[in-house]
Amino acid sequence: LRDNPDWHDTLAAGTPLGTVLHTTAEISSAATDPTPTNNTDSADITVAQAPAFTSDTMTKLTVGTFGSFTVTTTGYPPATLTRTGALPSGVTFVDNGNGTATLSGTPKALTAGPYDLTFTATNGVGTPAEQDFTLTVGGARTTTSVVSSLNPSNPGQAVRLTGRVTFSARGIGYPTGTITFFIDGLQVGSPVPMVGAAAYITKSDLTPGNHTVKAVYS
Repeated sequence: LRDNPDWHDTLAAGTPLGTVLHTTAEISSAATDPTPTNNTDSADITVAQAPAFTSDTMTKLTVGTFGSFTVTTTGYPPATLTRTGALPSGVTFVDNGNGTATLSGTPKALTAGPYDLTFTATNGVGTPAEQDFTLTVGGARTTTSVVSSLNPSNPGQAVRLTGRVTFSARGIGYPTGTITFFIDGLQVGSPVPMVGAAAYITKSDLTPGNHTVKAVYS
């Protein structure tokens, strides 16, 4: 060892050459927590979004048959949905309180046709969204039948031919319109207005033989 007058000899007798000596310095502070802990915090962040419609702009219902259509929107908070425009009897529009609404019901008789509606979505963010919507109510499914008052009949006898129309669904009233009669493919007179879901004609000039009678509802 070289004697360095600025250092004290710290090698004890018998210490092997090449040994590295480590010293540890302890730093203490009154402000230091002797038992460190991990502190965390959280915060809720709300991102608002103006409403927008995502559902189709049209749907179709049928007289006498239950149907349903769901109006949907995006945006936060969920929008309140309202409607302007007349609905057919038997159909309602209900806001579901979650950004959607339900257009549903069973259209009653005599409500067939188009209905122009406007839906509005409002959630307090930006400008309320509007959507033009068309509800089309189709006529009820019907069945048309025709009967003869005499079958068979004799030449010159007055034969009453009655056409009758019934709805496939019950409880929606009577069909209205006209019935046109055909005998052997040829139209007989003008369309006959229905009364109580039926119309009739009387024929007394049918020729001997078989004849095919058809009733067409419109």
